[in-house]
Amino acid sequence: MNERIHKFEAAGLGKAPFRLIDVYEKRGPLQLADGTLVGAPGQPMGTCRYCGTGIAVCCVIQDAEGATFEVGSECVKKRHATDAADTRLELELRSRKNDLAREKRRARGAEARKRLQGLIARHGPAMSARPHPYGFTEYGTGRPLTFLDYLKYSVASVGDTNIVRLEKAIRETYEGEK
Repeated sequence: MNERIHKFEAAGLGKAPFRLIDVYEKRGPLQLADGTLVGAPGQPMGTCRYCGTGIAVCCVIQDAEGATFEVGSECVKKRHATDAADTRLELELRSRKNDLAREKRRARGAEARKRLQGLIARHGPAMSARPHPYGFTEYGTGRPLTFLDYLKYSVASVGDTNIVRLEKAIRETYEGEK
């Protein structure tokens, strides 16, 4: 009888079936209880219990008996000839990683919106002297819209990824920063 067992069970990490409990990023620098900073910026600060590799995306797995352990996302996805396929873990991981990416985009977008509003406050008169980039006019009155009108509309309407790009371009144009 050729019984296949899950790779995590074969490695002694717990009993199958396994569930994905949480996914989070752990990157340096981390602040210890005494205030000391450990790790370089962006450095993976977790360790995979399955392969021992340093990991940034930590997956908390729970076994059938309720014990938990952390592994890297690649070890969740990687299949071995001796393990039973666990597509449920892989699908849940993909969903959780997408959620993490969405949260990061939203945070970057919110920060960029605040910076862009500061740029508008500092450079509003210069922006209102420039015409709208597409030459639009105000509906009903025919008044030519300005670059400032365009930016105010963009801050309220543009998605997170595009607001980050727009903020960078405006910062480079008006403040000369790269």
